[in-house]
Amino acid sequence: MAEEAFSALPDPFRQACGHVVVRVTDFADDDALRSVNLSNPWGLLGLYSGIPLTEGIAAEEHLPAEVWLYRNPILLHWIETPDSTIREILINTLVHEIGHHFGLSDDDMEEIESR
Repeated sequence: MAEEAFSALPDPFRQACGHVVVRVTDFADDDALRSVNLSNPWGLLGLYSGIPLTEGIAAEEHLPAEVWLYRNPILLHWIETPDSTIREILINTLVHEIGHHFGLSDDDMEEIESR
């Protein structure tokens, strides 16, 4: 489903992602939760790990950028949001995390979404 959601993104957006690796696991680990100041693993749908493109550092010098999708919190969010499909939630989470790869903050993305 994550592959299908990524494939549904506009081609220029996908190409701009370069070599971002999308990973799926049941929950965020403790290190991931600490990195965003959370303690409840149900509260995190996804996470970007890497160096944003805006920092201009050559990708080959670093580990590949990763977008993590957390299966169980995504499924719970889907159950609690009856007007959304799982596909919509996956795409929204992917776009949000890839936005961090492009150097956007959470505030930047909230402003864009509000328009």
